[in-house]
Amino acid sequence: VLGLDSATLSRLAVMGLRRIGDLARFGRAKLRLRLGAKAMGRLDAVMGWRSAPLSPIAEPVPIRVMRRFAEPITAMTAVETTLSALAPALEAELDKHSEGARRLTLTLFRVDGAACALTVTAAAPLRAADRIIRLFRDRLSRLEGGLDPGFGFDLITLEACVAEPLGERQENALGSPQDHAAAAPLIDRLNGRLGLEAVRRLKPAASHIPERAVLFVPAAGIDGRPDWEDEPWQTDQWGAGAGEPLARPLALLPAPEPIEAMAEVPDGPPLRFVWRRIAHRVIAADGPERIAGEWWRERAPTRDYYRLEDENGRRFWVYRSGLYERETTTPRWYMHGLFP
Repeated sequence: VLGLDSATLSRLAVMGLRRIGDLARFGRAKLRLRLGAKAMGRLDAVMGWRSAPLSPIAEPVPIRVMRRFAEPITAMTAVETTLSALAPALEAELDKHSEGARRLTLTLFRVDGAACALTVTAAAPLRAADRIIRLFRDRLSRLEGGLDPGFGFDLITLEACVAEPLGERQENALGSPQDHAAAAPLIDRLNGRLGLEAVRRLKPAASHIPERAVLFVPAAGIDGRPDWEDEPWQTDQWGAGAGEPLARPLALLPAPEPIEAMAEVPDGPPLRFVWRRIAHRVIAADGPERIAGEWWRERAPTRDYYRLEDENGRRFWVYRSGLYERETTTPRWYMHGLFP
């Protein structure tokens, strides 16, 4: 609470002063002599014996460029011409801050006080003027009936509502840039034509249940950090080393499908199974990989996953639902995924 350095805290511990109340009861002259004026100032501020001024958090200055007109404009071509002039100016402002825009707003103010705002979202931070122009042109072309200028627009502003640091690209050993946002221009174009919710990507989720381990999220979503950076947590449970088989399949079924399986022992891998009315004889099995249910969601049975290969070389990912004699007397089998 006092914000003292480690050396001062060590001296206090040696003196047997471990609480703020102990310091308050100790003589001020002795404390100042042993701890110094800075520590005494912190104690006075905490006890309310003197004011402690706080510096407010400054609001970020918006990155905005604008164009005023002596004579109001009404034609769409004039709006596009103004956009073409504002975009390079905004690019220069973003470059000064070493930032890229994730969300931009083009606002057209009419002479009667009304305003029309068009907002676009980028899949990755950008500052290139041509990309900004392309995003808004796609949006303008989708407006039904075009813009209603009324008696004309006398002010147009272009603002980077959400901006994020835009660093330099790192090159690999072969000299080619490692650009994780290489698909961003395409995603931006698709978002402009189809809408933000139409273009989605897979995002890892913090769950060990296979069907809950990934989420479909908007490809250009803004959650306070670039979507194209590495995820906050990493896992290698799906990967494999060179020459090793995949631990998990590349494709999961939309939902686990029940199968009829016959095993040599109740808690062993199946020898045969029937899936979608087709019988398969198992020649190789690897497992089990045991996954317990998420207790905070529901009382789901434990799963034992097996990697199976049939006599035709096809590989499957199946699981037995329920531990024999501990959770159920009749475990059920399900098909969950396919290996390439």
